[in-house]
Amino acid sequence: MKYKSTYRLSYLVLMLLSQLSHATDIFKWTGAQGRQHYSDIKHPAATELKLALDYSYYPVQKVYDGDTVLLTDGRKIRLVGINTPEIEHPRQAAQAGGGAALQWLTQQLVNTRVRLEFDQQKKDKYKRHLAHLFTEQGLH
Repeated sequence: MKYKSTYRLSYLVLMLLSQLSHATDIFKWTGAQGRQHYSDIKHPAATELKLALDYSYYPVQKVYDGDTVLLTDGRKIRLVGINTPEIEHPRQAAQAGGGAALQWLTQQLVNTRVRLEFDQQKKDKYKRHLAHLFTEQGLH
């Protein structure tokens, strides 16, 4: 039973910490029965947790098309919420605007590093990681 409580607490803390990217305040307090509580709503006995955000940034190695990039660590990233026209492939003709989308994304990401924010679904059917990209300058 103690393992289950520890697991739940760890999961809760992880979920709360993941919300820090959205500038959420997190409060902690100990209840009357000695249990630790965490919330984004201030409780009268709560203290605010001060946690430093420490993002990891990864260099972009290649832009495949307007919605897919390759990082230098080998991960292929498909941008969440972006669906650009396709560029020419051996089995597919180019769609109108595909080349322009590739050129635009390449200009945005040339010589830059990005941080990743993953979606609930981690990978697509092609085994690409699904994520939002943010540059060090905050471009999303």
